This record gives sequence, structure tokens and C-alpha cells, in this order.
Amino acid sequence: MKNIVFLCFSFILLVACHNGIQKSDAPDDLIEERKITEIMRDMMLIEGHISITYKQMNKYFKIMDSSSAKVFKEHKVTEDQFTRSFEYYATDQEKIKRIYSKILDELTFLKVQLEE
Repeated sequence: MKNIVFLCFSFILLVACHNGIQKSDAPDDLIEERKITEIMRDMMLIEGHISITYKQMNKYFKIMDSSSAKVFKEHKVTEDQFTRSFEYYATDQEKIKRIYSKILDELTFLKVQLEE
């Protein structure tokens, strides 16, 4: 699970730095864009909370692992399915930008609601 966060940011960096990434074929069990956006948003919320709460890396990774597993279970996907789907979306700059833009909008909206 700890690799998922690293994987997400690695692909974003890779996509942002290289326009010539070959688009991959969609996996048979592709998670639809709306759902992967929700999963990634939930993962980011959890990671933000955990990174602020737990400063010791071993606790951070242990809690992140169990929390990620709960997110996948809640959304009825496996970690492998998520990874394959994320890799597919990450090879398409427009799709991955759209996903992260939606996540940013949702997190901004949540922040505004909490500040009121």
C-alpha cells in the first residue's frame, strides 16, 4: 500500500515531464474514471491525516497500509485492480489531469465547508 502513494506521484511526475509516453490498453477490469477519482480522493484525505498525525515512518506506513486496504474494500476494488487502472489513466495526460482537477476541486470544496 505504501507504494501506491509513491506510484501515484511517480506517474504524475513522469507524465508531466514526458509527452511521448505510449498509451497503454485499458485493462479488462478498468475502474471507471468517476470511481477511480473517488478512490484517489479518499486516499489523499487519509494520507493527509496520517502524515500530520503520525511522524514516525513505521507507524505512518503501517496505518496507511491498513487504511488503504479499507478504502479499496469500501469501493469494492483490489489493490492490483487500482494499480492497473491508475497506470492506464496515468499514460493519458488529459485523463489524469482531469482526474486530479476533479480531486482538487472536491478537496477545495471540503476545505471551504470546514472553514465555515
